[in-house]
Amino acid sequence: MFVHYKSSRVLLIWILFFTLNVTAAQAQVANTKEARDYKYAAGLYSEGMYQMAIRELESFIDAYPSSEYLINARLLIAGSHFYLKDFSRAIQITGRIQKE
Repeated sequence: MFVHYKSSRVLLIWILFFTLNVTAAQAQVANTKEARDYKYAAGLYSEGMYQMAIRELESFIDAYPSSEYLINARLLIAGSHFYLKDFSRAIQITGRIQKE
């Protein structure tokens, strides 16, 4: 159990660092409402406003369920839970992403 928890945590951290670099570049390319909504929600995450980021990212996912930013939005939600020290929720979301 401990090894699984530790490996999931390491995976989550790796994914977050990788995603943050990619998400900024993607959001800058497109200037659609979808991209602006994503960029706004991702900006909340970048500013450390994790509760607000979770709320906005979940709204984004509801509004754009087939978005190209969908996985990134989920990763940022997982990262927000991680920084809020809700590790079990972060791992749960990361596991869901891995299955998709």
